[in-house]
Amino acid sequence: MQKILTTIVTVVGWLLVGVLVFVFFIGFALTGLPLFVSITALLIFLGFKVFYSPALKRHGWWMSLTFVAALLGSCTLAENNAELNAKTFCSHFTVGGDFSEAVEAANAEGASVRKRVYEASGTKTLALGYDGSSAFSSHKCNIDGVDGKITRIQYWHYSF
Repeated sequence: MQKILTTIVTVVGWLLVGVLVFVFFIGFALTGLPLFVSITALLIFLGFKVFYSPALKRHGWWMSLTFVAALLGSCTLAENNAELNAKTFCSHFTVGGDFSEAVEAANAEGASVRKRVYEASGTKTLALGYDGSSAFSSHKCNIDGVDGKITRIQYWHYSF
């Protein structure tokens, strides 16, 4: 009976790891969830592993490595997607083009993008930010315009 119970708990543990890996992989790829949310979930998972299940204690090292590997892969994927999205948006426009078209395209990007239009010294600036693997990593596309025409297009990345 002990062996059957241990096997069941081990299978459930591996299924839990699979679900967590899938959720975080898809979550990072599609939404760019902040890194601290994933770390919190990892700590909750490790707490569950240590305090509640002897089978998870025995196999927990491999489960933890699998989870961490998936987390690192998701972070890399989120960074690459954010960079690609920002560069793609910047590449749709040329200097001398219509600034209002850029603003309309930015509005069509949806809620996954931080966007802002501001004006200083007669120059309007459209700033789009795509989050990478954390809230502290952002890929930006800035488009400047004067008198309704685009004067500068710039991609840049910052992270803390």
